[in-house]
Amino acid sequence: MSRNAPKSSIAGNVRKARPETNLVVLPIKNILNANKKFGLKTNSNNTPIILKPAPRSGIRMIIPHGFDSIVTENGKVLGVFKPGLYYRSAFFQVANLVNTQHIPYHFAISNCPTRDNIHISVEVDFLFHVTNSVKFVYQIGPENMENLLRATQAEAVRSLVRSVHSSEAYDLRGTDSEDMLTALNDKMNEFGITVDQVTIANVTLPSDVALNMQNTTTFDAKQKQQMKKQELQMKVLDDAQFLKRVEQNRKNEIERAMENAKKSHKTVQNDIDELQSKLNKELESIKAQLNDQSAQIKAEADLDIGRINAERDKLVNEILGSAKVAAQKIRAESERNATKVRTETQLKVAEINSRIVEVQAEAEKYAAMKLKAKRDFEVETKRLQLLQSLAQNPNSIIAGDMEENPFAQLFVANKTAEIMGIKTIGSKRS
Repeated sequence: MSRNAPKSSIAGNVRKARPETNLVVLPIKNILNANKKFGLKTNSNNTPIILKPAPRSGIRMIIPHGFDSIVTENGKVLGVFKPGLYYRSAFFQVANLVNTQHIPYHFAISNCPTRDNIHISVEVDFLFHVTNSVKFVYQIGPENMENLLRATQAEAVRSLVRSVHSSEAYDLRGTDSEDMLTALNDKMNEFGITVDQVTIANVTLPSDVALNMQNTTTFDAKQKQQMKKQELQMKVLDDAQFLKRVEQNRKNEIERAMENAKKSHKTVQNDIDELQSKLNKELESIKAQLNDQSAQIKAEADLDIGRINAERDKLVNEILGSAKVAAQKIRAESERNATKVRTETQLKVAEINSRIVEVQAEAEKYAAMKLKAKRDFEVETKRLQLLQSLAQNPNSIIAGDMEENPFAQLFVANKTAEIMGIKTIGSKRS
């Protein structure tokens, strides 16, 4: 379990112990130099975690990256400003710059009793970061945080050491305990601190115990080394004999394999020759069968072609006969249709001629009526002319009743002619 104790114990007792970390608050004049201040390590291993900037003037306010800025106005806390450039009243002041990056922390716990009551020293490394700057600054601060951190971790480490034997103490180095991490965060989270990792960096035993362990371990190591050396020599001899046997077996196997390969090759060659002969015979047989089948197929094909041609001719003749019958039927149907059309046309023509005759008769009747009126008019005109001629004759005597008075008739005829628009004889004189 403590196989590597000699070298480790010598290193643990001889090397100088690392100084413990001390978290401090530092003043700063220029806020832009914050990164340099946080990275500064002093001789006392002070680690700045809070910076107190000098009062600023003007409206320009710059918060560097990696820090939370707690801003106040006339002493009243306004809140946390994240990194960036701000333009604010001159009454706004950066009261505290808090490092939000991961910070390593180292301290030692002395006189931790083991299960066999041997007091040892344990060095512990932490890695933490600030998650709530206001809580951290105003509720606990760096000094109180260190006290709480050391007290909580000391209790957890002492509990862990008490569970192991002094001979197992060196095995604690490099241990990352989840239980210790959980216990620390239960205490620190409420103050705005989160512990990311807890590691036991070194374990230091009392010098007499370390020397005794070293001597015991050295003697045990030498005995084990001698036994391992003898085992190695026996192993080498066994391996050499085994290698010779293996080589001889491999050589014998190779020779047997060569003989078997030759026999197998000969057998395979014979099988190949026999198969080739069988293959040639089967090929000849297949060729003959193919020739016979080709001739048979050709003869069957010729028969099929003749039968198909006969069926085709028969089908063509049937189609031609059907076509002729259909053509004759179509011609007869056409003639019947033509005769019917001619008959209907002749009937239409007769009806039209009859109508024409009727129209001509009506026209002639109308013309006759018009001609009768014309003839009556001409007769009347001639009578009127005759009466006018009589009236102009001084030798003519008019006597009789009104109905028989020619002069009265002449007067009526003249009025009638005027109404009808006929120019009478003697109209100029009157």
